[in-house]
Amino acid sequence: YFIVIFIKFKIAFVVDYIFYYSGKLPKHVLTSLNAVLSVEDDSKIYFCGSDNSKLDHDRVTFINSKYFFDSHYINKIEELEKFERLDNNPLWKTSLQRIFYLYEIANHFNIDKFIHFDNDVIVFKPFDAINTIFENSKINITKLSKDMLIFGYSYIDSLETYKKVCDTLVNIYENKKFYEDKYYDGKSLVEMRGLYLSYLEENKFFNILPTLPKENNNFLFDPGSYGQYLGGLHNKRFSKRYIDKDHQTYDLLNGKEILPVYEGGKAYINFYSQKIDLVNLHVHSKKLDKYLPKNYVEFLK
Repeated sequence: YFIVIFIKFKIAFVVDYIFYYSGKLPKHVLTSLNAVLSVEDDSKIYFCGSDNSKLDHDRVTFINSKYFFDSHYINKIEELEKFERLDNNPLWKTSLQRIFYLYEIANHFNIDKFIHFDNDVIVFKPFDAINTIFENSKINITKLSKDMLIFGYSYIDSLETYKKVCDTLVNIYENKKFYEDKYYDGKSLVEMRGLYLSYLEENKFFNILPTLPKENNNFLFDPGSYGQYLGGLHNKRFSKRYIDKDHQTYDLLNGKEILPVYEGGKAYINFYSQKIDLVNLHVHSKKLDKYLPKNYVEFLK
C-alpha cells in the first residue's frame, strides 16, 4: 500500500525596491525604508544617494549617485532641464533626475522588475498580496490629477519598457516649450507632467493603478490625496483634512462619499458600507511615524 500525501505550497512573489534620495537622510526616508523591510520578508532595497550612514542592513544595498554622473541619461536631462523659471527648491530637479537614476540603478544591478515610490510614502501591503493587479511589461503607476502621474506607488514590470519611457521623456524635454504651451499653458514641465505626457505619447507602456473605489475593488493606491487628507501639508499647521481641487479624489472626498482612515496599523477607505484597504499612504506632511504598518520594526535608525 502506498500513502500519497499532497502538500499545497504557496508560491511567493518577491520583487525588489529601488529608492533614490539626494542629500542627508531625514527621518521620514528611514521610516519609509523600515516599512518596506517590515512588510516584506525577502525583498531587497537598492538605495542610490549620497548618504549611507544609516543604511546598515543585509537587505539594503547602497550605491553612490556619483557613480552615474557620466551616464547618458543623467547628462542629457541635466542639459535639457534646469527649472530656471521655478523657485530654488532642488526638489524639482532631483525629482525629474530620479526617473533616469531608476533606470541606471536597475540596469547596473540587472534588475528587470522593481517597485518604486516617493520617499514620503508608507507601504502597508507586500507585493505578494497585490501582484494580480499589475500588468506585465508595463509601468504600473498612480495618477494624481487629470494631467499628472506620480510615484505614489509604481511597479515596473520590464526594464526594457522603462527604457522606452525614458527615451520618450528625453524627446519631450528636447521639445519642452512645445509641450508646455500645448498642454500646460506655458507652465514648467515638472516630473509629474513629463510622466503624463509620456503616457499620452505611449500609453501602451502604462497601466494606471486604481485610486478611486469601483465595483470589486479589494484595495486602492494613494497617489497623494489620502495621506494628505489624514496628515495635512508639509510645514503647514492645522492642515489636516486638506482636499486639493485638482486631485482626482476631490469630488468624492469633498462630498464625504469616501473617508480615509488609519487605525490599528492599517489604512483604508470608508466607502458607504465598504472598507477598502489602502496599499500605501503618500504622507505629504512627512510625519510617516504616525502611520506605521502593523508589526513595524525600526531596522534603520
